[in-house]
Amino acid sequence: MSPLIAALFIALFAATSQAATLTKTEQLSPRLSELTFTTPALASETHVRVLTPTGYDASGRTRYPVLYL
Repeated sequence: MSPLIAALFIALFAATSQAATLTKTEQLSPRLSELTFTTPALASETHVRVLTPTGYDASGRTRYPVLYL
């Protein structure tokens, strides 16, 4: 799991005591990924799209600003 996906996973589900499971990761384009989560706190799957900047460093050494919509 990349550092970006791990950070997103923690940010999305840290506020709840319900466990969440990443069930699917789909690369929609070179910069766009869609993550699918399941959790007992929600009735259905939750989909999250992540758009990374051009030249994104997946090693985790570079920090980027984040915008949650």
